[in-house]
Amino acid sequence: MGSPGTRHVGVLAAMPIELRPFAKALSLQREPWVDRSSVWRGRVGSTAVTAGITGIGPARAMETTRRLLGSFAVDLVVMIGVAGGLDPSLGIGDLVVPESVLDGATGRHYRPTTPVGHTPAGVLHTSATIVHDDAEFDRLRAAGVVALDMETAGVGAVCEAEHRPWYVFRAVSDRVADGIVDQSSLAMTRPDGSADLGAVARLVLRRPRVLGQLVKLGRDTARATAAISGAAVAECRRS
Repeated sequence: MGSPGTRHVGVLAAMPIELRPFAKALSLQREPWVDRSSVWRGRVGSTAVTAGITGIGPARAMETTRRLLGSFAVDLVVMIGVAGGLDPSLGIGDLVVPESVLDGATGRHYRPTTPVGHTPAGVLHTSATIVHDDAEFDRLRAAGVVALDMETAGVGAVCEAEHRPWYVFRAVSDRVADGIVDQSSLAMTRPDGSADLGAVARLVLRRPRVLGQLVKLGRDTARATAAISGAAVAECRRS
């Protein structure tokens, strides 16, 4: 854990685009980490902050969380990132602070610590692939699922095994009913979370009409990342 009087918050995001606004807001400095990866580190008052990128999928999220807890004396882990909104009442940019996180592969629920100043609601569903079946959407809604992602259950599994408090701040970047995010859009992101610009260009060449959707998704993602950055920054500034 952190030294006496110092709180150490570890912040994780799947993709650089999700972490960048947060790191910029706190003026975190990039440092080399394991396997040629990086962390962003800094301090806010008495709170030390270490932030890292997990890459896409629950397995990568689990591995990065283990490395974070093994490398740094982190008291609290905060998972941030965008999510697909399943609850029709959720709008673009709305913050999702779930009561529980459901691992779609195992059916196990993980229960985050309640963030100060937030009232958790609903279930966040994590899967290694994008869910796109209407019948599955109906089944998940009936189970209380309000949003979908691809990493948080992996973070929760490690934090609960290590008896470490953890929060989730996700924000809606797309609504699943709109069908904007699918396997082809996922292919535009490398497994480490970075953008594959070549894949973007090839997709636009094959399907020119998708360009408008990508522009909208980029704009909506910016709204979502601003929301999660604000929530995570407020947590780090809390004494």
